[in-house]
Amino acid sequence: MLFLYDVFFSNYFYKCFIIHLYPVFFISQPNRPPTAPIINGTKIGNKTIEYTYTALSTDPENDTIRYFFDWDDGTNTTSDFLASGTIYNVSRNWTDRGIYTITVHAEDINGGLSNTTEMMVVIDMNVRFIDDEIQGYLLDVDNDSIYDCFFHSNATGGYTIVELQDSGNYLLDSNGDALWDYEYNPETDTLTPHTPAEEEEDIAYLYALAAMIAMVAICSIGFAYFMYRVKKKKKNE
Repeated sequence: MLFLYDVFFSNYFYKCFIIHLYPVFFISQPNRPPTAPIINGTKIGNKTIEYTYTALSTDPENDTIRYFFDWDDGTNTTSDFLASGTIYNVSRNWTDRGIYTITVHAEDINGGLSNTTEMMVVIDMNVRFIDDEIQGYLLDVDNDSIYDCFFHSNATGGYTIVELQDSGNYLLDSNGDALWDYEYNPETDTLTPHTPAEEEEDIAYLYALAAMIAMVAICSIGFAYFMYRVKKKKKNE
């Protein structure tokens, strides 16, 4: 606590007299954490090859910050404290094939922790990126040239099931509700909404029923017109 003084000086005695004493209080603001890091780097790669990943975060108070990388293989990397807004570069390779989720967060010099940012990396797996109404990766986990699951990168953020059809197309569950939502054609790289077989049968039945009703209506009108002509002819005779 700091005190401010009102003072009065006497010209005759050259003395300082304290007139009032005011306490002054300082209210400290809580530390605000850095922003969630923006990370970039290779998403599909091969074993033993080093890839460069970058992280960028800023601190509201312009404090220095450091980055924590968790590589999802039991190892991690921590940077030195850097100026706010400095891009941090780090090289990394994996020794085993698999699907890894990199997680990164930032910490300022006062201990404020940012939210975590994630990135999926696929190492030595047959993958196909879909960039259509949905975005994600078809993954061939066992490298048998048949895709086994789908990673939805902008919706569920997780893995969902797929099914290979006799046509060579894949049915995709895009939202994790165990229902097929899309059909993907790897030959043409096209994605179309999937209509369940039951719905297709219902639609076909409705079309057939509508056609039958229309035919009955046409026949009824034709027969009524025919009877009208017959009655008119008899009347004229």
